[in-house]
Amino acid sequence: MKKINTLLIIALGLFLTNTTKAQTTSDFENITLKTNSYWNGSDYSKGFTSGNAKFNNIYDSAFGGSWGSWSVSNMKDSVTAGYMNQYSVCNGMGYNSSNYAVAYYSNYTPNPTIVLTGAASGKTVAGCWINNSTYAYMDMKNGTPSVSKKFGGVNGTDADYFKLRAIGYLGGKEILKKVDLMLADFTSSDSTKDYILKNWTWLDLSVLGNIDSVQFTMESTDTGSFGINTPTYFCMDNFTTNNTALSISENSIHALYMYPNPASNVLSVSEYGEKATISILDMTGKYIIANNIMLSNSIDISAMNSGVYIIQISKNDIVYTAKFVKE
Repeated sequence: MKKINTLLIIALGLFLTNTTKAQTTSDFENITLKTNSYWNGSDYSKGFTSGNAKFNNIYDSAFGGSWGSWSVSNMKDSVTAGYMNQYSVCNGMGYNSSNYAVAYYSNYTPNPTIVLTGAASGKTVAGCWINNSTYAYMDMKNGTPSVSKKFGGVNGTDADYFKLRAIGYLGGKEILKKVDLMLADFTSSDSTKDYILKNWTWLDLSVLGNIDSVQFTMESTDTGSFGINTPTYFCMDNFTTNNTALSISENSIHALYMYPNPASNVLSVSEYGEKATISILDMTGKYIIANNIMLSNSIDISAMNSGVYIIQISKNDIVYTAKFVKE
């Protein structure tokens, strides 16, 4: 018990340190847009800067114009399906703001990349808020005849998923650690746990450590001869960088990736979860779950009261710690 309480103190100290260190948020409000409009790089500026981060863009005027990597939008259409609505987020608004970024991933254009600038370069990234675009959400929900499938299939039993992956780089070298976020997940044997992300969800990127850029790729179970059939779009807001590097003491507890966060009924964790030991504590240090063995990567939190909790997962003598919100 003493060892676990010590870990809790260290974890709380870690959270306090992270919240008090200087941070800069890329909220995209510095990009001037008309109401219900977007910027897609048609001015050939090849990108934009917000906060301490530069976002790449490529634009091609051929065939009526096309873009890749990043755009900026304040579009509010959360219901119209199809390619003509490629700049909207599925919940109809940014994360507590007007503007947000829209990313398009393709094998034929550069990956959506964020280069850290100024005081953030070579430091950790706290994270960002992620959501599905309306185009991708409606396509996964209903499918597009002769193009892409409805996730779950006709009977709702197909084990489909749509995954976003963040890859960190430092000095041109890829960091070994990667961070994944399921934008849709129908892989559970319990179909009630199937979901397509429709709320802004925090993506913790601190596990990547000190980096100077981060790239995003996407993966889907719905593929064809030309690659992914699912529209490879996602939306981002409030990309938050740190102005100081990760220290040795801060690295003494390993970050844990989980989703969604906030969560209502089920909290899923990364590959650390299965056959590991889990503990969940409230912010007073009271155990809600104490040293249980996990049999899957999903945790039922439906009976817990709303609030902020600490989760610890131990595996192979390593303790992974994070904070989550129960809605």
